[in-house]
Amino acid sequence: MTDGLKKENLIKNITIHTINLKMKSKLILFLTFLNLAFSPVFAQNEQDLQSLSIFSEYVKAKNYESAYTPWMELRQRNPRFNKAIF
Repeated sequence: MTDGLKKENLIKNITIHTINLKMKSKLILFLTFLNLAFSPVFAQNEQDLQSLSIFSEYVKAKNYESAYTPWMELRQRNPRFNKAIF
């Protein structure tokens, strides 16, 4: 009788473990897809950060003519990126 219960519990544990592995693999695939789908957005943000940094350094140095080019690039590419644009 106890051997039957042990086998039944073992079968339940194996099926639960199999279900957990399937769910984990689906979650990993989903997260990988999200990472690949949104990676160009992060690259654009790096470019925007670089333009904002260049722009702000020129403004700190009161070199407004040089600051105009990165400011316009950033303003056209992503106008809502930062409050410093306005």
